[in-house]
Amino acid sequence: MSVTVEAFRAAFPEFADVPDAAVAGALETASLLWNPGRLGKFWERIVMLSVAPVSYTHLRAHET
Repeated sequence: MSVTVEAFRAAFPEFADVPDAAVAGALETASLLWNPGRLGKFWERIVMLSVAPVSYTHLRAHET
C-alpha cells in the first residue's frame, strides 16, 4: 500500500513546484510511520497530511 506522487499533487496542487523525488521520499517516510491496518480507509489521507506543511499560525495554536 502506498500513496502516489500523483495522488498527493491532486490533493495539494500548491506543491506543483516541489520535485517528484522529494515528494516521493517524503511520502515513503510518512508511509512507514503510519499503520494502514489501524487507520483503514483514512490511511492515505493521513499520510498525505503528514507530508503537507502547516502554517506558522497553526503551529503557534498548538503551543497554547
